[in-house]
Amino acid sequence: LAHNAFYAPSAAGFNESFASWAGARGAARLFRARGDTASARRADLRWADDRRLAAFWAAYAREVEAGYARTRGGPAAERAAERARVE
Repeated sequence: LAHNAFYAPSAAGFNESFASWAGARGAARLFRARGDTASARRADLRWADDRRLAAFWAAYAREVEAGYARTRGGPAAERAAERARVE
């Protein structure tokens, strides 16, 4: 439903994060409004887990991107390019 309310063109990461946030926080708010504090607490804990997992994946993606950046160019890439030209 969040995508029907707002969608930023060419911003898939933001759009998915926004939809996840809206769903998670909306669920907790709905549970609280109905007096279901146990379910609201579970929704809060799930959201905290989602944020921890997102931080892990973001850090991992930065490491992978840095690794690729270190291997671009340089002697190894030049040797591979030379082998490709020869073959």
